[in-house]
Amino acid sequence: MTQAETGELMALIAEEHPKFMDTPNPEKRLELWEEAFRRVPYELVEFAVKRMLIESPYTPKLADVVQRIKETLNSEDDATEAWNALRKAASRASVITAAEFEVLPYEVRKFCGNMSGLWDLGMLEADILNSVTRGQFMKIFDTLKRRRETQELMPPELKALIGGSVNSVPRPKRLTDGDWNSRRNEQIERLERAAAPV
Repeated sequence: MTQAETGELMALIAEEHPKFMDTPNPEKRLELWEEAFRRVPYELVEFAVKRMLIESPYTPKLADVVQRIKETLNSEDDATEAWNALRKAASRASVITAAEFEVLPYEVRKFCGNMSGLWDLGMLEADILNSVTRGQFMKIFDTLKRRRETQELMPPELKALIGGSVNSVPRPKRLTDGDWNSRRNEQIERLERAAAPV
C-alpha cells in the first residue's frame, strides 16, 4: 500500500469517525499505518477496514485491522481447501463410500447434506460445478464454519439436548449400494433416451 493509498484509507476512517485523526502527531499515525501495510494490497486493507466500519461502532485500531486481514486470508484458505476436497469427492461420487464421506470436512458434508447430494454434484457438468456451485459453496462457507465452531464450544449436555430433539424427527431412509446403482442406471437411461435420435 502506498502513502497516497494510506491517506485515502485514513480519510475513509475519519469520514465515519471524525476524531480518528485528532492525535498530537497525525503524520506519525499515517507513517505507522503505511509501514504496517506496505506489503499488503490496498484492496485487502480497504476491505478489512470497510467491514470493520460496517460491523463495529468503534474506531478501527491498527491491530484490529491486522487481525481482520489475517481472518480474511485464513478464511479464504480454509474455503479453498474445503472446496478442493468437495470437488475431488464429487469427481469420485459414484464410488465413494459412507466412511469416506464421513471424513470429509464438516462444511463439505453439510453443503452436500448426504451422499445423495454429493452424488448429484458429481453428475453436474464441470463448468457448472466449477462456477455456479463453487460460488454457492464459497458464499455459505463462513456460515457453515461458524456453525461448526459454535457446536465445538457447546457443552456436551446442550449437544445431547439438541441431539435428542433432532433425533425425534423421522429421518429419510439411507440409500443402499443397490439403491445407488439403480438410481445411477436410471439417470444414464434418461440421458441416453434424451440423446437418442428421434
